[in-house]
Amino acid sequence: MYLLVQKAKIMTATNRLLLIVLLCSIVSSCGKGSTLEGMLVDAKGQPLPNVKLTARQIQPVKNFEQFETITNPEGIFRFTGLYPASEYAITPHLREWTTPSEFIVQSASEGQKTVLPAPFTIRYMISQEGLIVDSQTSLMWAPAPDSDVDWSQADTHARNLKTGGFNDWRLPSMAELRTLYDPSAKSVHRIDPAFGPTTARVWSGETSGLFARFFFFGLGIENANIRSFSKDFRVLAVRNAQ
Repeated sequence: MYLLVQKAKIMTATNRLLLIVLLCSIVSSCGKGSTLEGMLVDAKGQPLPNVKLTARQIQPVKNFEQFETITNPEGIFRFTGLYPASEYAITPHLREWTTPSEFIVQSASEGQKTVLPAPFTIRYMISQEGLIVDSQTSLMWAPAPDSDVDWSQADTHARNLKTGGFNDWRLPSMAELRTLYDPSAKSVHRIDPAFGPTTARVWSGETSGLFARFFFFGLGIENANIRSFSKDFRVLAVRNAQ
């Protein structure tokens, strides 16, 4: 009888120990997040070091809503502790500029790491004055008020512009305007939202007699019109950023 009692006590202690180990394992497992690693570059593929990034959870879960990290000298960033298998919006935060770029990613499974197959690319950077630098072309743009202008008004606006302390603003060439055309853009005018509200027609600095050429962003085509015409025409001033 004594042996049976002792055996029962041993079995009970063993079961308790197993239960404790199992519970510890579960708690430890639940505490594991996932890791996300990627790279941040400009439109020319150059790494962007020392850039702060935030990861904001699309469907918030307490204690997993937002994370921060900074890119290393090679433009590499790494988030740890993300909620497993969850969508996050990654947003870069530049020190003196802002960017309309935001990237949606899926975190890895619990305890796993996802290495993004392609870098995040930042093309447009916006200053506090609203100036837009295109890292793909090294051009700086100054969107104008959203109002109709004829060609002479557009040319005068660009030449007299002093925004950012620069005095070399001008009307863009047709080739420069074409670089802004984005057939995948969500706006009806097929231009990045960073350029704000505008209609589809933007004057260029190219003229011939009474006519001036313009770019029609709605369809991505070039055309010409009489310089004195202003309805639904806009101006974008440009300068070389380098």
